[in-house]
Amino acid sequence: MQNDMKLSNYSWIKDIAKTDIGGKKILVAGGTGFIGKRLLQILSYLNAEVYAITRRNDYIKMKNIVYLKGDLRNLDGLKEMRNGNRYDAAVYMAANIPLRGEKKETLFDAKRATLDPYLNFLEAFGEDVKQLIYISSIDAIGHCAQEGYGEEIFPDTPTPYGLAKYAGEFYTKSLAEGLDIPYAILRFSQVYGPNEPVVRIIPILKECLLENRQFSLITSGNEKRRYLYIDDAAQAVCRAIVNKEMGVFNIAGPDTVTVMGLIRLMERIWNRKLDLEVKNIKEGEDNIPSIDKAETLLGYCPEISAEKGLVKVKEEENESFG
Repeated sequence: MQNDMKLSNYSWIKDIAKTDIGGKKILVAGGTGFIGKRLLQILSYLNAEVYAITRRNDYIKMKNIVYLKGDLRNLDGLKEMRNGNRYDAAVYMAANIPLRGEKKETLFDAKRATLDPYLNFLEAFGEDVKQLIYISSIDAIGHCAQEGYGEEIFPDTPTPYGLAKYAGEFYTKSLAEGLDIPYAILRFSQVYGPNEPVVRIIPILKECLLENRQFSLITSGNEKRRYLYIDDAAQAVCRAIVNKEMGVFNIAGPDTVTVMGLIRLMERIWNRKLDLEVKNIKEGEDNIPSIDKAETLLGYCPEISAEKGLVKVKEEENESFG
């Protein structure tokens, strides 16, 4: 985990610290996951009062963080956790993406694992919050050949996980409008960072590099992405909390990188040559969301390029393992 000195180097942290976030009471679901742990650290640094729902026991103790033991799949248990608190904001970032090697997720798997827990959360706590922030994903969009697509784009054959996230967006908007509270839906693009679970391409590539295993690329590698470093993802959440602008927002990193460009960057940073097999049997698809809306309305300003982020991944993981 990053120390306070490193966090203080971010210009956006300095911006947020000038707001009233330190006096806010925030409910977080998914706070012990990959992105959630980082968000909790940053909210702790900013002196927010945070209540994090978790079913895990291996959480990290931090100042101003209260862990609420509960399972999002258990509606009755969640209702029992209500303690009369009125939260200034609720951030829902719990997700259950199948790990590599697990069976392929079906629509019904995704509903049970991703959508149903969110509906339980809304039923249990919806009337206790003054603002609702839902963490979605560009996976909700599915296929989109348009470069720099905006938030209004209509989904085209998303994955089961993406479809469940898209359904969650509708529940967010409907509930928030019914309760007359502000809401923000943040569609994260290709989040990565230190000690990331081996699900998406960056930790898979890193594992292959470090273990000298072959990586098979079924495309040419020319397809483009906007990778989002974990701290910039947390920035977007903090900006949404303090600015209260409503709507759907694409959240991505500052630069566009091809998959092959990513591979070459990682080879250089880790000083290793990847055993790469380029099959080129399928045409790769670009996925380049526009972040203009988030920049204009939320004040979101990503600070970490793909190269800088990968360097930070290597440095922080080296620190973690001594």
